[in-house]
Amino acid sequence: MSQLAFDVPLRKAHQLFTSGSRWTSTTPTRLKIALTGSWVLAAILCVVVLFGWAQHWHAVHTVGVDAAPSVMAAHKIKIYIETLDADLVNELLGTPGEMADYVKDFDKNRVEIGMQIIAASKNITYGDAEQVPIQQIQDSLGRYLMVAQAAREAHVRGEQASILSEYRKGYKMFKEEIVPAANNLHAANNSVLQATYEAQKRASQQMLILTLVVGSTLILLLIVTQVYVTRHFRRMLNPALALATVVAVAFVCSTAAAFVSHVHNLRGVKQDSYDSVAALLDARADAYEANAAESRWLLDWQMRAEHERTFFAYAGKLATFSNAQTFEKAYAIAQRRNTLMAERLKKGDRPVTAGYYARTALPLDGMEGALKQALNNITFPDANPLKDEPTQSAETLRTFGVYYSLDTRIRELELAGRHADAVAFCLSMQEGKSNWAFFQFDESLGHWLQLNEDWMHRYTAAAFSDIAGLQYAAPVLSLLIAVLVFLGLRLRLKEYAI
Repeated sequence: MSQLAFDVPLRKAHQLFTSGSRWTSTTPTRLKIALTGSWVLAAILCVVVLFGWAQHWHAVHTVGVDAAPSVMAAHKIKIYIETLDADLVNELLGTPGEMADYVKDFDKNRVEIGMQIIAASKNITYGDAEQVPIQQIQDSLGRYLMVAQAAREAHVRGEQASILSEYRKGYKMFKEEIVPAANNLHAANNSVLQATYEAQKRASQQMLILTLVVGSTLILLLIVTQVYVTRHFRRMLNPALALATVVAVAFVCSTAAAFVSHVHNLRGVKQDSYDSVAALLDARADAYEANAAESRWLLDWQMRAEHERTFFAYAGKLATFSNAQTFEKAYAIAQRRNTLMAERLKKGDRPVTAGYYARTALPLDGMEGALKQALNNITFPDANPLKDEPTQSAETLRTFGVYYSLDTRIRELELAGRHADAVAFCLSMQEGKSNWAFFQFDESLGHWLQLNEDWMHRYTAAAFSDIAGLQYAAPVLSLLIAVLVFLGLRLRLKEYAI
Protein backbone atom coordinates (compact mmCIF):
# COMPACT_ATOMS: atom_id res chain seq x y z
CA MET A 1 0.00 0.00 0.00
CA SER A 2 2.79 2.43 0.90
CA GLN A 3 4.73 1.53 -2.25
CA LEU A 4 1.63 2.26 -4.35
CA ALA A 5 1.20 5.64 -2.68
CA PHE A 6 4.82 6.46 -3.55
CA ASP A 7 4.56 5.30 -7.16
CA VAL A 8 1.45 7.31 -8.09
CA PRO A 9 3.08 10.79 -8.02
CA LEU A 10 6.17 9.39 -9.71
CA ARG A 11 4.10 8.04 -12.60
CA LYS A 12 2.26 11.38 -12.93
CA ALA A 13 5.53 13.30 -12.97
CA HIS A 14 6.94 10.90 -15.54
CA GLN A 15 3.84 11.32 -17.73
CA LEU A 16 4.15 15.11 -17.46
CA PHE A 17 7.79 15.02 -18.54
CA THR A 18 7.14 12.66 -21.49
CA SER A 19 3.82 14.10 -22.64
CA GLY A 20 5.47 15.84 -25.59
CA SER A 21 7.09 12.63 -26.78
CA ARG A 22 6.33 13.17 -30.45
CA TRP A 23 8.96 15.90 -30.67
CA THR A 24 11.08 14.92 -27.66
CA SER A 25 11.11 11.20 -28.25
CA THR A 26 14.67 10.50 -27.16
CA THR A 27 16.09 10.54 -23.66
CA PRO A 28 19.08 12.77 -24.54
CA THR A 29 16.75 15.36 -26.03
CA ARG A 30 14.59 15.34 -22.91
CA LEU A 31 17.62 15.68 -20.66
CA LYS A 32 18.93 18.58 -22.74
CA ILE A 33 15.53 20.28 -22.55
CA ALA A 34 15.53 19.81 -18.77
CA LEU A 35 19.07 21.20 -18.54
CA THR A 36 18.31 24.22 -20.74
CA GLY A 37 14.98 24.87 -19.02
CA SER A 38 16.62 24.79 -15.60
CA TRP A 39 19.31 27.22 -16.72
CA VAL A 40 16.76 29.59 -18.24
CA LEU A 41 14.49 29.49 -15.19
CA ALA A 42 17.45 29.95 -12.82
CA ALA A 43 18.54 32.98 -14.85
CA ILE A 44 15.00 34.40 -14.87
CA LEU A 45 14.70 33.83 -11.12
CA CYS A 46 17.98 35.67 -10.61
CA VAL A 47 16.77 38.64 -12.66
CA VAL A 48 13.41 38.72 -10.87
CA VAL A 49 15.02 38.64 -7.43
CA LEU A 50 17.58 41.30 -8.37
CA PHE A 51 14.84 43.52 -9.75
CA GLY A 52 12.76 42.94 -6.61
CA TRP A 53 15.75 43.75 -4.41
CA ALA A 54 16.41 46.99 -6.29
CA GLN A 55 12.76 47.96 -6.08
CA HIS A 56 12.52 47.26 -2.35
CA TRP A 57 15.82 49.02 -1.62
CA HIS A 58 14.73 52.09 -3.59
CA ALA A 59 11.42 52.20 -1.72
CA VAL A 60 12.89 52.11 1.78
CA HIS A 61 15.67 54.51 0.81
CA THR A 62 13.16 56.97 -0.66
CA VAL A 63 10.75 56.72 2.26
CA GLY A 64 13.12 56.28 5.19
CA VAL A 65 16.29 58.10 4.08
CA ASP A 66 15.38 60.73 1.49
CA ALA A 67 11.78 61.87 1.90
CA ALA A 68 10.88 61.31 5.57
CA PRO A 69 13.94 63.11 7.04
CA SER A 70 13.43 65.97 4.58
CA VAL A 71 9.77 66.25 5.54
CA MET A 72 10.79 66.26 9.20
CA ALA A 73 13.45 68.91 8.51
CA ALA A 74 10.83 71.08 6.79
CA HIS A 75 8.49 70.67 9.76
CA LYS A 76 11.25 71.50 12.21
CA ILE A 77 12.26 74.59 10.23
CA LYS A 78 8.66 75.75 10.50
CA ILE A 79 8.50 74.92 14.22
CA TYR A 80 11.75 76.75 15.00
CA ILE A 81 10.64 79.76 12.96
CA GLU A 82 7.35 79.92 14.86
CA THR A 83 9.23 79.49 18.15
CA LEU A 84 11.57 82.29 17.05
CA ASP A 85 8.59 84.55 16.48
CA ALA A 86 7.06 83.61 19.84
CA ASP A 87 10.36 84.37 21.59
CA LEU A 88 10.55 87.75 19.89
CA VAL A 89 6.99 88.69 20.88
CA ASN A 90 7.56 87.58 24.46
CA GLU A 91 10.79 89.61 24.63
CA LEU A 92 9.00 92.68 23.31
CA LEU A 93 6.19 92.22 25.86
CA GLY A 94 8.58 92.28 28.82
CA THR A 95 10.88 94.87 30.33
CA PRO A 96 14.15 95.43 28.40
CA GLY A 97 17.03 93.59 30.02
CA GLU A 98 14.74 91.29 32.04
CA MET A 99 13.85 88.79 29.32
CA ALA A 100 17.19 86.98 29.10
CA ASP A 101 15.57 83.54 28.81
CA TYR A 102 13.64 84.52 25.70
CA VAL A 103 16.71 86.22 24.19
CA LYS A 104 18.75 83.04 24.70
CA ASP A 105 15.95 80.90 23.30
CA PHE A 106 15.66 83.21 20.28
CA ASP A 107 19.37 82.78 19.54
CA LYS A 108 19.18 79.01 20.08
CA ASN A 109 16.27 78.66 17.66
CA ARG A 110 18.03 80.84 15.10
CA VAL A 111 20.96 78.40 15.19
CA GLU A 112 18.61 75.39 14.99
CA ILE A 113 16.94 76.81 11.89
CA GLY A 114 20.35 77.12 10.24
CA MET A 115 21.20 73.53 11.13
CA GLN A 116 17.91 72.22 9.72
CA ILE A 117 18.42 74.23 6.52
CA ILE A 118 21.87 72.66 6.16
CA ALA A 119 20.38 69.20 6.78
CA ALA A 120 17.70 69.80 4.15
CA SER A 121 20.28 71.18 1.68
CA LYS A 122 22.45 68.06 2.05
CA ASN A 123 19.49 65.85 1.23
CA ILE A 124 18.18 67.54 -1.92
CA THR A 125 16.87 64.71 -4.09
CA TYR A 126 14.06 66.18 -6.16
CA GLY A 127 15.66 69.25 -7.75
CA ASP A 128 13.93 72.62 -7.78
CA ALA A 129 10.97 71.32 -5.78
CA GLU A 130 13.33 71.31 -2.77
CA GLN A 131 16.04 73.75 -3.85
CA VAL A 132 13.73 76.73 -4.43
CA PRO A 133 11.93 76.61 -1.04
CA ILE A 134 15.26 76.21 0.79
CA GLN A 135 16.65 79.28 -0.99
CA GLN A 136 13.46 81.22 -0.22
CA ILE A 137 13.70 80.32 3.48
CA GLN A 138 17.34 81.38 3.63
CA ASP A 139 16.67 84.71 1.90
CA SER A 140 13.53 85.57 3.89
CA LEU A 141 15.03 84.45 7.19
CA GLY A 142 17.99 86.80 6.76
CA ARG A 143 15.69 89.75 6.21
CA TYR A 144 13.40 88.65 9.05
CA LEU A 145 16.31 88.59 11.50
CA MET A 146 17.29 92.13 10.49
CA VAL A 147 13.75 93.39 11.12
CA ALA A 148 13.59 91.46 14.40
CA GLN A 149 16.81 93.14 15.54
CA ALA A 150 15.37 96.55 14.64
CA ALA A 151 12.29 95.78 16.77
CA ARG A 152 14.51 94.70 19.68
CA GLU A 153 16.54 97.92 19.46
CA ALA A 154 13.34 99.98 19.41
CA HIS A 155 12.22 98.06 22.49
CA VAL A 156 15.39 99.07 24.34
CA ARG A 157 14.74 102.70 23.38
CA GLY A 158 11.10 102.43 24.51
CA GLU A 159 9.70 103.46 21.11
CA GLN A 160 6.39 101.58 21.04
CA ALA A 161 5.39 102.77 17.58
CA SER A 162 8.70 101.58 16.09
CA ILE A 163 8.41 98.28 17.94
CA LEU A 164 5.05 97.56 16.35
CA SER A 165 6.10 98.84 12.93
CA GLU A 166 9.20 96.65 12.77
CA TYR A 167 7.48 93.64 14.28
CA ARG A 168 4.63 93.83 11.78
CA LYS A 169 7.15 93.84 8.93
CA GLY A 170 8.75 90.69 10.34
CA TYR A 171 5.39 89.03 10.96
CA LYS A 172 4.37 89.70 7.36
CA MET A 173 7.59 88.03 6.10
CA PHE A 174 6.99 85.16 8.48
CA LYS A 175 3.39 84.64 7.35
CA GLU A 176 3.72 85.36 3.62
CA GLU A 177 7.23 84.12 2.80
CA ILE A 178 8.91 81.85 5.33
CA VAL A 179 6.01 79.63 6.39
CA PRO A 180 4.75 79.09 2.80
CA ALA A 181 8.30 78.15 1.70
CA ALA A 182 8.57 75.67 4.57
CA ASN A 183 5.18 74.24 3.58
CA ASN A 184 6.37 73.87 -0.03
CA LEU A 185 9.52 72.06 1.12
CA HIS A 186 7.35 69.73 3.16
CA ALA A 187 4.93 69.14 0.28
CA ALA A 188 7.71 68.35 -2.22
CA ASN A 189 9.06 65.50 -0.11
CA ASN A 190 5.75 64.32 1.31
CA SER A 191 4.20 63.87 -2.14
CA VAL A 192 7.14 61.72 -3.25
CA LEU A 193 6.98 59.70 -0.04
CA GLN A 194 3.25 59.03 -0.39
CA ALA A 195 3.51 58.14 -4.09
CA THR A 196 6.52 55.87 -3.54
CA TYR A 197 4.84 54.03 -0.69
CA GLU A 198 1.60 53.45 -2.59
CA ALA A 199 3.50 52.28 -5.68
CA GLN A 200 5.68 49.98 -3.57
CA LYS A 201 2.68 48.30 -1.94
CA ARG A 202 1.45 47.25 -5.38
CA ALA A 203 4.89 46.41 -6.73
CA SER A 204 5.84 44.32 -3.70
CA GLN A 205 2.84 42.07 -4.16
CA GLN A 206 3.60 41.68 -7.86
CA MET A 207 7.27 40.87 -7.24
CA LEU A 208 6.38 38.34 -4.56
CA ILE A 209 3.95 36.58 -6.87
CA LEU A 210 6.43 36.63 -9.77
CA THR A 211 9.20 35.24 -7.55
CA LEU A 212 6.95 32.43 -6.34
CA VAL A 213 5.73 31.60 -9.84
CA VAL A 214 9.20 31.47 -11.41
CA GLY A 215 10.71 29.75 -8.39
CA SER A 216 7.92 27.18 -8.17
CA THR A 217 8.25 26.44 -11.89
CA LEU A 218 11.98 25.88 -11.48
CA ILE A 219 11.46 23.63 -8.45
CA LEU A 220 8.77 21.64 -10.28
CA LEU A 221 11.04 21.16 -13.27
CA LEU A 222 13.85 19.95 -11.01
CA ILE A 223 11.51 17.49 -9.27
CA VAL A 224 10.14 16.21 -12.59
CA THR A 225 13.67 15.80 -13.90
CA GLN A 226 14.68 13.94 -10.74
CA VAL A 227 11.69 11.60 -11.11
CA TYR A 228 12.46 10.99 -14.77
CA VAL A 229 16.13 10.22 -14.10
CA THR A 230 15.23 7.98 -11.15
CA ARG A 231 12.75 5.91 -13.19
CA HIS A 232 14.62 5.84 -16.47
CA PHE A 233 18.13 5.12 -15.16
CA ARG A 234 17.04 2.83 -12.31
CA ARG A 235 18.74 4.94 -9.64
CA MET A 236 17.21 5.90 -6.33
CA LEU A 237 18.47 9.49 -6.31
CA ASN A 238 20.56 11.92 -8.31
CA PRO A 239 22.52 13.77 -5.57
CA ALA A 240 23.34 16.86 -7.66
CA LEU A 241 19.72 17.31 -8.78
CA ALA A 242 18.51 16.75 -5.22
CA LEU A 243 20.93 19.38 -3.91
CA ALA A 244 19.88 21.78 -6.70
CA THR A 245 16.26 21.29 -5.65
CA VAL A 246 17.08 21.95 -1.99
CA VAL A 247 19.03 25.09 -2.91
CA ALA A 248 16.17 26.30 -5.12
CA VAL A 249 13.56 25.71 -2.41
CA ALA A 250 15.71 27.49 0.20
CA PHE A 251 16.43 30.37 -2.21
CA VAL A 252 12.78 30.92 -3.14
CA CYS A 253 11.49 30.57 0.43
CA SER A 254 14.12 32.88 1.94
CA THR A 255 13.57 35.48 -0.79
CA ALA A 256 9.80 35.38 -0.33
CA ALA A 257 10.23 35.68 3.44
CA ALA A 258 12.59 38.65 2.96
CA PHE A 259 10.11 40.41 0.67
CA VAL A 260 7.21 39.79 3.07
CA SER A 261 9.24 41.01 6.07
CA HIS A 262 10.36 44.06 4.09
CA VAL A 263 6.75 44.96 3.31
CA HIS A 264 5.92 44.68 7.02
CA ASN A 265 8.84 46.89 8.05
CA LEU A 266 8.19 49.44 5.31
CA ARG A 267 4.62 49.64 6.56
CA GLY A 268 6.10 50.23 10.01
CA VAL A 269 8.22 53.09 8.63
CA LYS A 270 5.30 54.73 6.88
CA GLN A 271 2.00 53.87 8.54
CA ASP A 272 2.99 53.03 12.10
CA SER A 273 5.65 55.67 12.75
CA TYR A 274 6.02 58.28 9.96
CA ASP A 275 2.30 59.06 9.83
CA SER A 276 2.36 59.70 13.58
CA VAL A 277 5.56 61.74 13.32
CA ALA A 278 4.04 63.90 10.57
CA ALA A 279 0.81 64.43 12.51
CA LEU A 280 2.72 65.28 15.69
CA LEU A 281 5.07 67.68 13.91
CA ASP A 282 2.03 69.37 12.39
CA ALA A 283 0.52 69.57 15.86
CA ARG A 284 3.70 71.02 17.33
CA ALA A 285 4.01 73.65 14.59
CA ASP A 286 0.37 74.64 15.00
CA ALA A 287 0.70 74.75 18.79
CA TYR A 288 3.68 77.12 18.58
CA GLU A 289 1.80 79.34 16.14
CA ALA A 290 -1.17 79.43 18.53
CA ASN A 291 1.17 80.23 21.44
CA ALA A 292 2.79 83.05 19.48
CA ALA A 293 -0.63 84.42 18.49
CA GLU A 294 -1.59 84.49 22.17
CA SER A 295 1.38 86.75 22.90
CA ARG A 296 0.77 88.88 19.78
CA TRP A 297 -2.74 89.54 21.08
CA LEU A 298 -1.17 91.23 24.09
CA LEU A 299 1.51 93.08 22.10
CA ASP A 300 -0.44 94.53 19.18
CA TRP A 301 -3.87 95.67 20.34
CA GLN A 302 -4.73 97.17 16.93
CA MET A 303 -4.60 93.73 15.34
CA ARG A 304 -6.12 91.81 18.24
CA ALA A 305 -9.02 90.43 16.24
CA GLU A 306 -6.67 88.82 13.71
CA HIS A 307 -4.41 87.38 16.40
CA GLU A 308 -7.39 86.00 18.33
CA ARG A 309 -8.70 84.30 15.18
CA THR A 310 -5.22 82.90 14.56
CA PHE A 311 -5.02 81.44 18.07
CA PHE A 312 -8.35 79.64 17.84
CA ALA A 313 -7.74 78.53 14.25
CA TYR A 314 -4.37 76.94 15.01
CA ALA A 315 -5.42 75.51 18.37
CA GLY A 316 -8.41 74.07 16.53
CA LYS A 317 -6.07 72.25 14.15
CA LEU A 318 -4.93 70.21 17.14
CA ALA A 319 -8.36 69.56 18.57
CA THR A 320 -11.92 70.72 18.03
CA PHE A 321 -14.98 69.29 19.74
CA SER A 322 -18.67 68.86 18.99
CA ASN A 323 -21.70 67.05 20.45
CA ALA A 324 -20.73 67.89 24.05
CA GLN A 325 -17.26 66.33 23.69
CA THR A 326 -14.52 68.05 25.72
CA PHE A 327 -10.81 67.70 26.49
CA GLU A 328 -11.67 66.05 29.80
CA LYS A 329 -14.01 63.49 28.22
CA ALA A 330 -11.59 62.77 25.37
CA TYR A 331 -8.78 62.25 27.90
CA ALA A 332 -10.96 59.80 29.83
CA ILE A 333 -11.58 57.85 26.59
CA ALA A 334 -7.84 57.82 25.86
CA GLN A 335 -7.15 56.40 29.33
CA ARG A 336 -9.80 53.68 28.91
CA ARG A 337 -8.29 52.85 25.52
CA ASN A 338 -4.88 52.44 27.12
CA THR A 339 -6.31 50.11 29.76
CA LEU A 340 -8.09 48.04 27.12
CA MET A 341 -4.98 47.93 24.95
CA ALA A 342 -2.90 46.71 27.91
CA GLU A 343 -5.45 43.95 28.58
CA ARG A 344 -5.33 42.82 24.95
CA LEU A 345 -1.53 42.79 24.99
CA LYS A 346 -1.57 40.53 28.05
CA LYS A 347 -3.80 38.14 26.12
CA GLY A 348 -1.17 37.92 23.39
CA ASP A 349 -2.37 40.45 20.81
CA ARG A 350 0.23 42.27 18.76
CA PRO A 351 0.43 46.04 19.52
CA VAL A 352 -1.12 47.00 16.16
CA THR A 353 -4.02 44.61 16.71
CA ALA A 354 -4.50 45.67 20.33
CA GLY A 355 -4.47 49.35 19.36
CA TYR A 356 -6.98 48.79 16.56
CA TYR A 357 -9.28 46.89 18.91
CA ALA A 358 -9.10 49.64 21.56
CA ARG A 359 -9.87 52.54 19.23
CA THR A 360 -12.66 50.57 17.51
CA ALA A 361 -14.26 49.77 20.85
CA LEU A 362 -13.79 53.35 22.14
CA PRO A 363 -13.94 55.86 19.26
CA LEU A 364 -13.18 59.53 19.85
CA ASP A 365 -16.53 60.70 18.51
CA GLY A 366 -17.06 64.44 18.57
CA MET A 367 -13.34 65.21 18.28
CA GLU A 368 -11.33 66.24 15.22
CA GLY A 369 -7.78 67.45 14.62
CA ALA A 370 -4.17 66.32 14.51
CA LEU A 371 -4.25 64.96 18.06
CA LYS A 372 -7.14 62.66 17.18
CA GLN A 373 -5.29 61.50 14.06
CA ALA A 374 -2.24 60.65 16.15
CA LEU A 375 -4.31 59.08 18.95
CA ASN A 376 -5.84 56.78 16.35
CA ASN A 377 -2.40 55.47 15.40
CA ILE A 378 -1.11 54.26 18.78
CA THR A 379 1.29 51.36 18.17
CA PHE A 380 4.27 51.33 20.51
CA PRO A 381 3.79 50.25 24.13
CA ASP A 382 6.81 50.20 26.44
CA ALA A 383 7.54 49.51 30.10
CA ASN A 384 9.29 52.91 30.33
CA PRO A 385 6.53 55.57 30.62
CA LEU A 386 8.62 58.10 28.65
CA LYS A 387 8.77 55.63 25.73
CA ASP A 388 5.25 54.30 26.12
CA GLU A 389 3.09 55.72 23.36
CA PRO A 390 -0.25 55.13 25.12
CA THR A 391 0.98 57.05 28.19
CA GLN A 392 2.54 59.98 26.32
CA SER A 393 -0.37 60.35 23.90
CA ALA A 394 -2.93 60.63 26.69
CA GLU A 395 -0.68 63.03 28.62
CA THR A 396 -0.25 65.22 25.54
CA LEU A 397 -4.01 65.48 25.12
CA ARG A 398 -4.50 66.29 28.82
CA THR A 399 -1.78 68.97 29.00
CA PHE A 400 -2.96 70.69 25.83
CA GLY A 401 -6.44 70.87 27.34
CA VAL A 402 -4.97 72.54 30.45
CA TYR A 403 -3.04 75.05 28.34
CA TYR A 404 -6.05 75.84 26.16
CA SER A 405 -8.28 76.47 29.17
CA LEU A 406 -5.79 79.01 30.63
CA ASP A 407 -5.97 81.22 27.54
CA THR A 408 -9.31 82.53 28.81
CA ARG A 409 -7.63 83.90 31.95
CA ILE A 410 -5.16 85.97 29.89
CA ARG A 411 -8.01 87.63 28.01
CA GLU A 412 -9.97 88.25 31.18
CA LEU A 413 -7.01 90.04 32.82
CA GLU A 414 -6.22 92.12 29.74
CA LEU A 415 -9.81 93.17 29.11
CA ALA A 416 -10.12 94.11 32.80
CA GLY A 417 -7.33 96.65 32.28
CA ARG A 418 -4.69 94.56 34.05
CA HIS A 419 -2.16 94.42 31.22
CA ALA A 420 0.89 93.76 33.42
CA ASP A 421 -0.91 90.89 35.16
CA ALA A 422 -2.02 89.46 31.80
CA VAL A 423 1.57 89.57 30.48
CA ALA A 424 2.90 87.99 33.66
CA PHE A 425 0.29 85.22 33.54
CA CYS A 426 1.01 84.61 29.84
CA LEU A 427 4.80 84.43 30.16
CA SER A 428 5.21 82.87 33.60
CA MET A 429 6.69 79.39 34.02
CA GLN A 430 5.10 79.07 37.48
CA GLU A 431 2.78 76.11 37.93
CA GLY A 432 -0.75 76.99 36.88
CA LYS A 433 0.33 79.79 34.52
CA SER A 434 0.06 79.79 30.74
CA ASN A 435 3.64 79.21 29.58
CA TRP A 436 4.15 76.57 32.29
CA ALA A 437 1.13 74.71 30.91
CA PHE A 438 2.32 75.13 27.33
CA PHE A 439 5.73 73.65 28.02
CA GLN A 440 4.18 70.79 30.01
CA PHE A 441 2.25 70.02 26.84
CA ASP A 442 5.32 70.47 24.65
CA GLU A 443 7.36 68.12 26.84
CA SER A 444 4.77 65.33 26.54
CA LEU A 445 4.44 65.96 22.82
CA GLY A 446 8.24 65.82 22.52
CA HIS A 447 8.38 62.41 24.23
CA TRP A 448 5.58 61.13 21.98
CA LEU A 449 7.29 62.47 18.90
CA GLN A 450 10.70 61.10 19.85
CA LEU A 451 9.51 57.56 20.44
CA ASN A 452 7.85 57.51 17.01
CA GLU A 453 11.02 58.88 15.40
CA ASP A 454 13.04 56.16 17.15
CA TRP A 455 10.70 53.47 15.84
CA MET A 456 10.83 54.94 12.36
CA HIS A 457 14.63 54.59 12.41
CA ARG A 458 14.32 51.03 13.74
CA TYR A 459 11.89 50.03 11.02
CA THR A 460 14.09 51.64 8.37
CA ALA A 461 17.14 49.70 9.57
CA ALA A 462 15.08 46.48 9.73
CA ALA A 463 13.76 47.03 6.18
CA PHE A 464 17.32 47.41 4.87
CA SER A 465 18.39 44.35 6.87
CA ASP A 466 15.60 42.24 5.33
CA ILE A 467 17.11 42.47 1.86
CA ALA A 468 20.76 42.88 2.81
CA GLY A 469 22.99 40.63 0.70
CA LEU A 470 20.17 39.52 -1.58
CA GLN A 471 21.81 41.25 -4.53
CA TYR A 472 24.84 38.98 -4.05
CA ALA A 473 22.99 35.81 -3.07
CA ALA A 474 20.73 35.86 -6.14
CA PRO A 475 23.43 35.42 -8.83
CA VAL A 476 25.51 33.05 -6.66
CA LEU A 477 22.61 30.73 -5.83
CA SER A 478 21.20 30.83 -9.36
CA LEU A 479 24.61 29.91 -10.74
CA LEU A 480 24.95 27.16 -8.14
CA ILE A 481 21.60 25.69 -9.18
CA ALA A 482 22.65 25.79 -12.84
CA VAL A 483 25.99 24.10 -12.07
CA LEU A 484 24.38 21.39 -9.93
CA VAL A 485 21.84 20.59 -12.65
CA PHE A 486 24.67 20.38 -15.19
CA LEU A 487 26.65 18.06 -12.92
CA GLY A 488 23.59 15.94 -12.29
CA LEU A 489 22.77 15.43 -15.98
CA ARG A 490 26.25 15.45 -17.48
CA LEU A 491 27.00 11.78 -16.76
CA ARG A 492 23.58 10.71 -17.96
CA LEU A 493 24.14 12.59 -21.24
CA LYS A 494 27.59 11.05 -21.62
CA GLU A 495 25.98 7.62 -21.64
CA TYR A 496 24.43 8.53 -24.98
CA ALA A 497 27.51 10.17 -26.47
CA ILE A 498 29.05 8.38 -29.44
